[in-house]
Amino acid sequence: MAIIGTPLFPIFVPKLLILLQLGSYSLPGLLAVLVLLLLAAASMAIFFVHSFTQGEEDISRERRVAPWSMKVPVIVLLVVIGVLGVYQPPALAGILSSIVAGLGF
Repeated sequence: MAIIGTPLFPIFVPKLLILLQLGSYSLPGLLAVLVLLLLAAASMAIFFVHSFTQGEEDISRERRVAPWSMKVPVIVLLVVIGVLGVYQPPALAGILSSIVAGLGF
C-alpha cells in the first residue's frame, strides 16, 4: 500500500511533496507518474480480488495455515507503520530533519 502513497503510511507525505514538485516542473510527467501509480494500484487490487475469491475448484495445491510465530511479527510491523504514519516521535523527526538538511533541501 505504501507504493501508491496511501495516507497513514510513512511514504505518503514525501510522495505527495515529490508529486507536487513534479507537477510544478512538468504536467505531462506528473500525469505519466499518476497513470503508473494507478496501474500499480489496479494490479494489486486485481491480484487481491483474485487471491481472496478463488473457489474450492480453483485451488491447485493444499492451503496451509501460518503459525502465530509468523503472524505476530507482521501484525506488529503493521501497527508500528500505522503509528509512525500518524505520530512521529521527536527523536525520529530530528534524525529525518538532519538527513534532509544533509541532502541540501
